[in-house]
Amino acid sequence: MVPIEPSTEMALQRDPGLPPAVLGVAESLPLVDDSVDAALGVLTMHHWTDLSAGLSELRRVARKRIVLLTIDVEVEASMWLFRDYIPEVADRDRTEFPSMDRLVDELKAPTEAVTMPVPADCRDGFLLSFWSRPEAVLDPAPRAATSGFARMDDAKEAAAVAQLNHDLETGVWDQRHGHLRALPSLDVGLRLVITDLH
Repeated sequence: MVPIEPSTEMALQRDPGLPPAVLGVAESLPLVDDSVDAALGVLTMHHWTDLSAGLSELRRVARKRIVLLTIDVEVEASMWLFRDYIPEVADRDRTEFPSMDRLVDELKAPTEAVTMPVPADCRDGFLLSFWSRPEAVLDPAPRAATSGFARMDDAKEAAAVAQLNHDLETGVWDQRHGHLRALPSLDVGLRLVITDLH
């Protein structure tokens, strides 16, 4: 495994027991042609500066397969957190995450998009994992660990959190969405895109 990381700060935070990260960006991977069996990208495409170049690089270095964990933004936008409290994050994601159709077109090989329901007990901390745990959104630490909140205007974030806190205290959230607490998992837009190259 060869982890590629664009941020020196993030590379230095890696667990010392893991393989060290190679500094690089998706649009210009520091690997030779056909040098890996598979290329994997996990919730990363919205950070790329050039989607076409990044996908082209994945095709260049991978011999057999490309696997991308991404978001179907229209499904994400229907989740209560995005629809009712932070619609600006869904709006930004619509411009930054590629559509499934665009991904299939740009990958230029047989591609399958698999729905990845998020379990209710998921503790990974990305925004979609809060679908059954609205109280987690009130905690500043999980919010700070997500790019969605980290990139929000402070005043808008404070207003969204205050509204959610009010809705939880008054029972409005549970009246609207309390049934979610009983579900073991939910499709909130997470997609595993698998492309077989040869």
